[in-house]
Amino acid sequence: MNHHVHVSIGPVQAFVAQSRRTRDLWSSSYLLSFLVAHAMHGARTAGATILRPRVDDDAMLRWIEGQGTGAPPRLGSLPNQFTATTEDPERTASAVGRQFRAAWEQVSHAVWEQFVVHAAPSGNGTDAIWKRQIEGFWELLWIAGAPSEHGLLALRKLWRTHWLPEEPGDKCSLMPDLQELSGHVRATQRAEQDAFWQTIRARLSVLDLEPNERLSAVALVKRLYPRIAASALGWDLDVAHWPSSVDIAAGPWCRRVLSVAAKEGNGYAVALSAVTNHVFTGGFSALVETVPPDAERFARLDANWLHRSFVITPKAAPLADEATRQALVSHLERIGGLEDAEGPLGAPPIYFAILLADGDHLGRLVATKGSDLVSTALAEFTRTAPGVVRAHGGVTVYAGGDDVLALLPIETALECARAVERAYRRAFDGAVSDGSRHGATLSAAVVFAHARAPMRPLLAEAHRLLDTVAKDQNGRASLVAGIYRSDGLAADWVTTWTRTSTDGSVLDSVQCMVDAAKALKAGAVSGSLLQDVRRTLAMLSGASPPRVGAFVKLATGVEPLVFVRADVEHSLSHRDRGSGEIDPSGLAAVLTNLLSRARVGEDASPYVSFDGLLVASFLAGGGVEEEHQP
Repeated sequence: MNHHVHVSIGPVQAFVAQSRRTRDLWSSSYLLSFLVAHAMHGARTAGATILRPRVDDDAMLRWIEGQGTGAPPRLGSLPNQFTATTEDPERTASAVGRQFRAAWEQVSHAVWEQFVVHAAPSGNGTDAIWKRQIEGFWELLWIAGAPSEHGLLALRKLWRTHWLPEEPGDKCSLMPDLQELSGHVRATQRAEQDAFWQTIRARLSVLDLEPNERLSAVALVKRLYPRIAASALGWDLDVAHWPSSVDIAAGPWCRRVLSVAAKEGNGYAVALSAVTNHVFTGGFSALVETVPPDAERFARLDANWLHRSFVITPKAAPLADEATRQALVSHLERIGGLEDAEGPLGAPPIYFAILLADGDHLGRLVATKGSDLVSTALAEFTRTAPGVVRAHGGVTVYAGGDDVLALLPIETALECARAVERAYRRAFDGAVSDGSRHGATLSAAVVFAHARAPMRPLLAEAHRLLDTVAKDQNGRASLVAGIYRSDGLAADWVTTWTRTSTDGSVLDSVQCMVDAAKALKAGAVSGSLLQDVRRTLAMLSGASPPRVGAFVKLATGVEPLVFVRADVEHSLSHRDRGSGEIDPSGLAAVLTNLLSRARVGEDASPYVSFDGLLVASFLAGGGVEEEHQP
């Protein structure tokens, strides 16, 4: 009799989210996919067949099984859960665990031998800390049942059997539940602790381990294994030029510079490299296929040096003298004053976006449509999603199964989310051959944040917005966009992918946001008008301005379009010029669509929120430093 064996490997969110930089995100996701592939390989060597996800053409698994061709895979593509069918569940589970542990030992041992073993004698029990953390970190769960039984893995997860060992001493800078590796206590052994980490850093660059970082064994493995991928994984990886969040944020601006000011841009890079070191990190070059020869240095420039606020700060940008600093600032200002079809180039954006997308009710789809159809659709989605992200100027951190994690410029993030959702539905459209409706939907969260903000809280916020706001509160098949400031979330706008307009027509929600942002950027909507609309809504709802993300209910019989149109007409009547070119009714409809709630299962809603207009205003500002806001 065949059984289905359901396998889950964790912790996932903690392992991935506890990242300081974009390369940490990628390396965490990639390593997890590598370990899952070895677990799947174990199942296959024990005679089992992988049912979900469909892995026959998965590049990671093919390379692990010695059948890889061309370049090694650059992205993780396998989720942390899979289902196999077998006649011997215990033999399969044993092989899964054995192969998983062997792969983890291979990677961690390579890091230990290359970067840690020479420093271990100067630590306080470093060997024991390493062994405890490496052996105790991962949790591998499995459960077997009949093919007709569903939800077994979710039930198994409720039975908590794995606990991390107690971690004493000073904690890891990246994974604060784990002890840092030296074992010394900083309060009384600062010199010994610093000496240990200086010994580690002697073999690394500042990009590998910053001066204030003291890491655990697990964090050190995920940070450093890409440098020795040949011994850690079995193949080489070129990740030296993985773009930073600052690079990604500035990407659209860099494209504009290349189109009209490539010579000026390259001249700035040459001048900069003559007065300081470590300015070429790959930068924008990792985001484009080709770079003109006369702009090659500009494209490789660390995007931090494109920001005036960075250049004028001596601690961030140490330079020989203030005259040199001012010359660089003047060069940047000359570039910003040049124009293309959009107008002056201005300053580059410093805000970027995190996109997190996840399929809805996947278990229900498997139960109703069958494992083969779902696996086929998800394999196609995994194949196409990275191309969608790249077409919007972003980088994919992970794409596997129904999950996508990507980093994008703010100006393309929402449109990329919409394109990813369409790619998801198209994948299921192609998998359905009998003409029936599949009902597959996807939800997504987009978090806009400063490019130098810590990555961990941003990812936590993205997961919260996706799981709690888009899925639980809005009914799934939804998009939520949030603006994250230094003191927390400043706005979140949630909507279904399409919405019903005031005239009964169906509108694309992302296009509504794009239209509103364009109107704001063009000056058709002023800041005072937005405040007038906010005050009107507060008055009509009988409430003070609500908390972030909250919808307020309007009084019975109140039509928001009527009042918003009145505010628009009043604002336009005070304009000195150009008001005759603006249609008050059309502008009021755009604003009202963003104000009104669009929720799964609701045909019409008397609830409104101001957060949609806050997001539109943010996008219109271009995501530049506050000193450059129009």
